[in-house]
Amino acid sequence: MTTDPIHVFAHQAMNTTFEVRIATTDGAYARQAAQECFAEITRAEGRLSRFDEASDIAAINRLAPGELLAVDQDTVECLRLAFHLLHHTGGAFDPTVGQAVDLLKAGSAASAAVEPGDHHARRGRLLVAGDAAVVQVVDGPVRLDLGAIGKGFALDRCVQILDDWDVSRALLTCGGGSTAVALDGPCPGRGWTIGLDQREIALERRAISASGHAVQGQHIVDPRTGREGNRWCRTWAIGDSGAASDAYSTAWMNLELEAIQAVCASVPGLTGAVLPHEGADLLIVGTPLAENPEDVRPGPGPDASLTPVDGVYGIPRAPHP
Repeated sequence: MTTDPIHVFAHQAMNTTFEVRIATTDGAYARQAAQECFAEITRAEGRLSRFDEASDIAAINRLAPGELLAVDQDTVECLRLAFHLLHHTGGAFDPTVGQAVDLLKAGSAASAAVEPGDHHARRGRLLVAGDAAVVQVVDGPVRLDLGAIGKGFALDRCVQILDDWDVSRALLTCGGGSTAVALDGPCPGRGWTIGLDQREIALERRAISASGHAVQGQHIVDPRTGREGNRWCRTWAIGDSGAASDAYSTAWMNLELEAIQAVCASVPGLTGAVLPHEGADLLIVGTPLAENPEDVRPGPGPDASLTPVDGVYGIPRAPHP
């Protein structure tokens, strides 16, 4: 099957590399559309990065209890989604763990000394106005960190831009593919081929995000305890948006498989995948994953399709060629 040429464009932002792949015969038009995406990513970084002193998030982190702040509408939308996912994951994902993440990255003994229940008690709360782009801090300071949702949120905004540009066959990635958002596949009947541990899946009009410690080291905190989230070696979430997949893959690092399965069961189209340890079989719960027929790798026996057992898919690791 032939496809249009795939044009690849890259941009540095949010301390990582964003890439836009567009399948089209018009390379000049693809470049213009990609540049619009990169401009939006830069704008998102200026609003959502806690490391940018001029950003909305940095300004919120400086608020004293009782103070109000007008912020960009996109900031409000990202915060609302983040707090929705906080509640939906039972606190396994939490955008207010900035201080705990810093302690963990610094290797501070203080992060290991937090007792269960104390971590939340030491933090303030953020109120978001229902009909205005205004936030207020109460009951103490907050330390927002949108690193586990901001990149996916920026990619979702790029999807809207590409739709406005009538670009339908595209793949958006960041962090070397740690998060990917797919529009239509590069040609009819074929999704974008994405790696999932030792497997490949077909992604079309869906998003995938991965979490783990292999690349960034210790940087995932269990918000419920303040300690390192290391229940799994690596995790993946596949869903309808980059932002949600980003947050869910982080939450999976802090949840038992049964809890991940319960979350996936409550969200149509959501899939969770976990790797218990290097060399283990990949465990998948939720919506079954698609594969491009020509990309399916041989598994044990004549039928390599996935067979559900109590809602959990066990995928043997593909043999090395």
